[in-house]
Amino acid sequence: MSEEKKITAITNGRLIDGTGANPVKNATVIIEGSTIKKVEKRLDIPKGATVLNVSGKTVMPGLINAHMHLAGGSSGTGPSPYRPREVAMFKAADDAKNMLASGFTTVKDCAGRNAPFLKQAVKEGVLTGLPRIVAACCVMSQTSGPLDQAPKAAKSRDARENDEAEFLICDGVDECMKAVRYDLRLGADFIKVFASMSFFHPNHDSLSGVTFSIEEMEAFVKTAAQVGKFVTVHSQNRHSSKIAILAGVKTVDHASRSDDEVASLGKTHGAIFVSTLAYLRVMLDGKLASQASEMIQKEWDVSVEAYRKVHDAGAVLAAGTDSFGDAREGAMEIELLNKYCGFTPMEAIVAATKHGAEACFMGDKTGTIETGKYADIIVVDGNPLADIKILQDVDKIKMVMLEGNICVDRGLQT
Repeated sequence: MSEEKKITAITNGRLIDGTGANPVKNATVIIEGSTIKKVEKRLDIPKGATVLNVSGKTVMPGLINAHMHLAGGSSGTGPSPYRPREVAMFKAADDAKNMLASGFTTVKDCAGRNAPFLKQAVKEGVLTGLPRIVAACCVMSQTSGPLDQAPKAAKSRDARENDEAEFLICDGVDECMKAVRYDLRLGADFIKVFASMSFFHPNHDSLSGVTFSIEEMEAFVKTAAQVGKFVTVHSQNRHSSKIAILAGVKTVDHASRSDDEVASLGKTHGAIFVSTLAYLRVMLDGKLASQASEMIQKEWDVSVEAYRKVHDAGAVLAAGTDSFGDAREGAMEIELLNKYCGFTPMEAIVAATKHGAEACFMGDKTGTIETGKYADIIVVDGNPLADIKILQDVDKIKMVMLEGNICVDRGLQT
């Protein structure tokens, strides 16, 4: 005899369904088990359902951070050579819990060894209270690339030679194919590739160049596609973004220095651009040496300009942060897209819901409140369309539901 699925009805809320459609007043969302059964205005409540009356509040899809790192660093920083790996893992788990508590039901970890282990621990029931994790595991870099800082030490830092390493060095089509397969063996859900240098790199003056050829990039894409996986690239110039899009890459992350041609090309080929403004804003608002501040300000300026071009071209953009586990930055990204990049509040929310799900290759499962999708839902005290910053106030996130389970309840049922 099969167990009956729990039925929950969320009633009388202002519904922002994540599709970009106008909000619906007094909407009812019926949830059966882990999925959304029905969404309409003033639905009849099924007998025996648990009813959540959210009058005066907003019902939204769970938020999605489409580019971050569960690094387990101190105070949201990157990995530290002075912090034992085991301690970093505990910190990463705690950071992930804070993200779920802040309304983020899915996070896309764009390279790091912690994420696949955390995901497995959740699957086995060892950890609870974490968001859904989509993990890249190791990142691909080529010899002399942004992560190969000392060629003589490359083997000791390559993940195939050192369990602590977080990247794979590969050159040529055959090595790129094999690196993808190795990363999949480690538990990657998608493949992360450095398509350009990084503006943080000591040789950032070479930022206009590309790292992998289009043949190598196609090898990443085709090998991943053979097992239903996709490729994300780090790209901080127009040339690397163009090669990635032409090679069939799914998401172009950072995408700074993208011009009108790149934005149009992305739209034509169905690529998704992923913004990462929050980490830049946090650094600019902190106390930095003038040289570092100038470098970061320049990256901020070219990023804002690029996302404006993507928006104006009608291409798809998802909201990321490039944060190292700081839960506050996810909702900050939504505000920054609205404040600086020409996105309306609704468009910025769509970037962090529907388009975020698409950037995780999960657009058919989550990201919007529609029949048949996972019941990944948050309830917000207030109207984010009137004040987008309320999504940064954790106390305003009254409920967080992941696949039909209420994971966070800040007084909604009392």
